[in-house]
Amino acid sequence: VKSYNGATYSVPAVSDGQRVDTISPKARITLTSGQPAVSSVTLAVSLHLEEATGVYSSSPSLTYTTFGGGQTAALTPGYVTGSTWTFTGHIETWYSTGTATFSFSATDMAGNLGPTVLAGGTGSTFMLDTALSGASGGYVANSDTMAVTIPAGAYSGSLYVHITTVAAARAAAADAAAATSLKPLTVDLSREFKAYMPDGTPITAFSLPVTLTMSYPDLDGDGRMDGDYFTETQARLYYLDEAQGIWTPVVDGFVRDTAANTLSARVSHFSVYSVRVQAEEQNFLNMKAYPNPCDFRRHALTMTGIPLDATNVRVYIYNPAAELVRTLTAGDGVNALNEVTWDGKLKGGAKAASGLYIYLVKTAGHGKASGKFFGMW
Repeated sequence: VKSYNGATYSVPAVSDGQRVDTISPKARITLTSGQPAVSSVTLAVSLHLEEATGVYSSSPSLTYTTFGGGQTAALTPGYVTGSTWTFTGHIETWYSTGTATFSFSATDMAGNLGPTVLAGGTGSTFMLDTALSGASGGYVANSDTMAVTIPAGAYSGSLYVHITTVAAARAAAADAAAATSLKPLTVDLSREFKAYMPDGTPITAFSLPVTLTMSYPDLDGDGRMDGDYFTETQARLYYLDEAQGIWTPVVDGFVRDTAANTLSARVSHFSVYSVRVQAEEQNFLNMKAYPNPCDFRRHALTMTGIPLDATNVRVYIYNPAAELVRTLTAGDGVNALNEVTWDGKLKGGAKAASGLYIYLVKTAGHGKASGKFFGMW
């Protein structure tokens, strides 16, 4: 082999041949969150890769498979220091108890794929145990923050709690018959809560009430469920009475936490539970006009409490002589949330006279409502 600088050649040298990287990456895995791993606790893992060049074509991936191959879960990569990556994950309540097995994948710049786990660290397996002690109680939660708190003494032995989604068909009849509540429009907030003995026998009741906590989405913090018209103050917990085919509100110990976006209540048995809109909103029981009296020089009159799913909303405003003063409709005083505003003016822009007014709300499918207010200029 000679080198050439553009003018002269170097002295010949003998090459030691072409070298090809054929060694696959290997890894040591360490479970840093402790064993046994339990539901509601974040699973934390470090993955230390060993590779001749120390250079990889992409970030490694790490998964684990539960006992018996029942579930495979991918862990989320975090930060990297040198050749060590951190991963985190959540153990769902329905994951199988027993020995779980890690699997990793990493590819170096030569295209070698590395699945081999080396000795050291905590190894390629770990113990996963989702059991609770009925005597001491405990807390379990899924990654969607749907959770159960079992108080000490609620059950005499060990138990497993599973929180799972519900097939839409199972609640379809109750949804259709629900004249007193509505499910959210864009997100499924129904969950089935079950408890089992270690041998798989269902647990149907507890000696003490247990607390369910169910969450709803409000990432923008505007006080409404994301993607829906429903406000936080309308949300309630309901359970599915499958024998009657109806949704029934849960009232014992009901707590609405608008800061955490959760609803919680105490129950003595498990069933299908859901976050829904309470009945009052559907029957005009919360219908009101405010401020009353209303000084139109400072603010408009607002009316709320019209059912969210009502259509063809019309608001008629009359004076004491039963003369129609103003009609408000969708896009003209009635917004997409069926909230009504009136600036105290006639259709042509002239100010309405100060005095007592009567409003009549008519809708398609929800009937009508009426009330009074005093307006002044």
